[in-house]
Amino acid sequence: MATILLTGFAPFSGKKTNPSWEAIKDLPDRYAGTHRVVKVELPVTWEGAGEMLERVAQECKADAILSFGLSGAVSNLLFETQAFNYGGNYADEDGLKWDRPYIPDPKAPSRVTPSITYTQAQNWIGSTATLDQSTNAGAFICESVLYRLGAKFPKIPHLFVHFPADSGNSEFSSYQGKMPLSTMRAAVVLLVQGVFQNLLGVGYTPWGDRSILPTPTLTVMRPDPPRNFWPSATTDTIMFSTFARFSSVPPVAGLQIPTSETPVSLPEDVLTGRCYSASGEPLHASTTVMARTWRTYYGSDGLLQIKLNKVGDYTFPLRFELYGVTTGGYRFVQRFHLHYDRDATGVIPPTQLGVYRTSVELLV
Repeated sequence: MATILLTGFAPFSGKKTNPSWEAIKDLPDRYAGTHRVVKVELPVTWEGAGEMLERVAQECKADAILSFGLSGAVSNLLFETQAFNYGGNYADEDGLKWDRPYIPDPKAPSRVTPSITYTQAQNWIGSTATLDQSTNAGAFICESVLYRLGAKFPKIPHLFVHFPADSGNSEFSSYQGKMPLSTMRAAVVLLVQGVFQNLLGVGYTPWGDRSILPTPTLTVMRPDPPRNFWPSATTDTIMFSTFARFSSVPPVAGLQIPTSETPVSLPEDVLTGRCYSASGEPLHASTTVMARTWRTYYGSDGLLQIKLNKVGDYTFPLRFELYGVTTGGYRFVQRFHLHYDRDATGVIPPTQLGVYRTSVELLV
């Protein structure tokens, strides 16, 4: 069993909330059934934050620690690359100032760096949020936490990321930098998954409440004319194309598609299709989903080519469902309605197979 400790901060400076805690407090406590995600709200005090951090990390036997704080001066996520062993002359919530080393031990290092690198964190977050890096952690409680992580737990994977203010909370209206809380939470989800999968040896698994990520929006243009048709005297195949734009959806796990005009078949565990009759009866049709002209599946545009091979005799209309999985563990389905368009006389022209997207939704 592996354990990741997440830390955020309590409100300070008269505020009622702190996004560094709001973004993590409601995340699930279990990962893949047996692994733990422990969350703790640190006080904004020089003595209390460090004491609680060390105590909880030891009690839960943390295998990795991801810490977060608030900076109203940034507009993006900010990865702190170093911390020094000396506090700034700033008063905490108890009114105490700390213009001396965080750890007054002559053997304590003067400077530490997080064991999780900026590049690792950036790769895990992907296009979900912009992650900048900083060499100045602020000489306040946040830097003291990062310093203690490096000095006390150097062999445990750890990092510290500053969040902007919550753009949806009016109490932060005077802050310079803001970001939706949902984006911060989505970034935390991806960091947790990245650590579990890449540093702690836990396989990929869906994790996180589905409300963490915004609902994807898909724009589907009129498809290319189908190359073959059902029913047909010469073929049992339909192939149609649809242009889809996925926004606010994290990368599909492990899927890298080179730029090519040649369609590339997608793994069934990434994208798969199912075909049904108008009454909802499952149809035995083998499905191949291919993509082309996609560099990656990273929240970008792409052309999907869907190939259906029928088994048996079917009558139109048909329903086709395209299922996918995002890195955040969210399954989604895009539904199509396939039918023949009749002309004014009621005749079905052989080239008028209509393909329309009817809905898209996230699944539990």
